[in-house]
Amino acid sequence: MKPKELEQRLRQFQPSPTRHRHFTGLLYTDGILYIIEKLEIEWLVLAIATHQKGTSITASKELQQFQCWKFHNGSTPVLFCYRDRLNTSPEFGRQVRATAFPLPELELFVVEGCLMLPSEYEGS
Repeated sequence: MKPKELEQRLRQFQPSPTRHRHFTGLLYTDGILYIIEKLEIEWLVLAIATHQKGTSITASKELQQFQCWKFHNGSTPVLFCYRDRLNTSPEFGRQVRATAFPLPELELFVVEGCLMLPSEYEGS
């Protein structure tokens, strides 16, 4: 799938009550299920899920309610967690393994324990 087609497809996902459970306990939406199955990025979901029990998140009520995750797919792929969508400094980040992910960047949210695409967030 070409990058523009993928971006259009991801924007089509809308808020829905349907939830899926990752083996780590993290809930996720149909849009996340789509990218897991079609783009084979279970590793990205696992990276976000493993951070949910870390002290950076468990010690912050704000981060327990909302997290903005940004994956930058460049020569050194990195994953950052932000407290909001503004251009603030990330709360934390980490390098990830090289990937064949077709987009240069992907933004995801964790809202009250549920991972979702921005288009699936009712507050956006």
